[in-house]
Amino acid sequence: MKNNKHQFIQYILLVLISCPIIALGQDYSEYEHNGITRQYILYKPVNLPQNAPLVFVLHGYTGNAVHARNAYGMNAVADANGFAVCYPQGTKDNNENTHWNARLKISTTDDIGFLSELAGYLQTEHRLNPEHTFVCGMSNGGFMSYTLACEASLGCVQRNCVCNRYNERVYME
Repeated sequence: MKNNKHQFIQYILLVLISCPIIALGQDYSEYEHNGITRQYILYKPVNLPQNAPLVFVLHGYTGNAVHARNAYGMNAVADANGFAVCYPQGTKDNNENTHWNARLKISTTDDIGFLSELAGYLQTEHRLNPEHTFVCGMSNGGFMSYTLACEASLGCVQRNCVCNRYNERVYME
């Protein structure tokens, strides 16, 4: 009897430990850019109207899209205000840390192209408004928000950065 209880507890612990790993794999959608399969999470509130705004939320350096979705609270804001939220996943830099290539010279990843193409794809595929596409980010994601605002044609009429400073090195060169 004692052995059965011990096995049951081990089984429950194994299931609980495995659940987050299983859930992570199911969250992402994929989009191919420049021959590289990139990942993102798209959140659309129930009854989202056609031509609704799209907001990109970019994670910080070493972060990921799942953490951004779970920690930043944008899904609740989207529910209350009627917009879609995209949480794209950055790639690894030269030091194997997840990042956004906001012209920081730590990788050659084309994040401007990726995010611009992904915006166009989501706007078309989900009938979202290209004139009301926004981007915000935390830390390195904030740097990327500035970079997109200056260099991309996302239909981004507004950007917002959270917890970062202006990267003058990039724009003063």
